[in-house]
Amino acid sequence: MDGKELALAAIEGRPARGIPAWEANIMEHRMIDRLAGLPEGSYVREPEAAYMAMQRALSC
Repeated sequence: MDGKELALAAIEGRPARGIPAWEANIMEHRMIDRLAGLPEGSYVREPEAAYMAMQRALSC
C-alpha cells in the first residue's frame, strides 16, 4: 500500500501496517537495527544507512 491507501485504511478502520509519519526519532541502536530489519551492530558500522533503512521500514 502507498501512503494514501494506508491513511484511508486507518480512517476506515481497516487493518493497515506502516501508517506514514513525518519522522520517527528512535536513537537506541539495537532498536534501529531491529526496526530496519538489519543485523545487530549495523547502526554502529553504518549509521546513516541503517537509520534511513529504519525510516523507510516505518514508512516515514
